[in-house]
Amino acid sequence: MANQGQDSRPENIRNVTEAALKRLRTDVIDLLYQHRVDPKVPIEDVAGTVKDLIREGKVKHFGMSEAGVVTIRRAHAVQTGDGAAERVFLWWREPEQEILPVLEELGIGFVPFSPLGRGFLTGKMDASTTFDSKDFRSSLPRFTPRRSRPTRRWWTCSGAWPRRSTPHRRRSRSPGSWPRSPGSCPSRAPPSSRAWRRT
Repeated sequence: MANQGQDSRPENIRNVTEAALKRLRTDVIDLLYQHRVDPKVPIEDVAGTVKDLIREGKVKHFGMSEAGVVTIRRAHAVQTGDGAAERVFLWWREPEQEILPVLEELGIGFVPFSPLGRGFLTGKMDASTTFDSKDFRSSLPRFTPRRSRPTRRWWTCSGAWPRRSTPHRRRSRSPGSWPRSPGSCPSRAPPSSRAWRRT
């Protein structure tokens, strides 16, 4: 909710919301995310501020990104959550262990991000791939030369997948399209859809 760093103080949430409404030339924001949990501000204060904004008609839904199970429950107790964003791709499936069951229980929509592993699963990288110092991936351990030898071997294999597959199989399957059991937590559903709130 801030341009730099983490600042989820109630007054800053309001300032950022008002600025967004002005920039977007709209009267209401469909889904207001806390982009990262601010350890300096109780999550109850964040949820309470968004709840007030919803009452005022400036916001329709409340979302969080990369919040833990306890934090999600605490926020949900103050203001019903509508969306939770989590990093998830083929070799990072941790949200399926704890996050998804809680979201399903509370009726909160799941919004997966980085489904292609920050470019890893595009088939465009190989063992010689390097990143500019300004590229965020240059600081990630799995992309550094010393710690990414297994990853780079995977690059060699993944780059061959599209060439070996038939055209209709070349589209990578994102986590949002993984089959789930009936009644499970919806994924990537817009706030207006019936699937957004499945109890």
